[in-house]
Amino acid sequence: MVRLPTGVHSVTAKAKRNPAAELQTEPTNIIDAQPDRSDNAPAPSPSKPSKKSAQVIALLEAEDGTTIVDLCAATGWQAHTCRAFLTGLRKKGRVLERSHRADGASVYKLVAVEAVSQ
Repeated sequence: MVRLPTGVHSVTAKAKRNPAAELQTEPTNIIDAQPDRSDNAPAPSPSKPSKKSAQVIALLEAEDGTTIVDLCAATGWQAHTCRAFLTGLRKKGRVLERSHRADGASVYKLVAVEAVSQ
């Protein structure tokens, strides 16, 4: 058995890290905040609705409205996510009408603003 000097615990002892020395070095992988656009394409508009939300709104604007099951099938979302999206629409000032079909399913429909103000 080999006896190591005091303070050395193994043959593969790691060198102690010096955090102050690490702060003084320049980072090697800097990511630019604005990526270069070689194709000169405009950046997507932040106010443009996503495709799924546009699908949901289109289903809600249909003449006969839509159900949560239909929204889930169209978007791939779970039912609680669809209901949360409807709540978000209400908080943004949109008016939703809820009715029940003969089979008991709730049907949701966006109401035009002109119809509500009269």
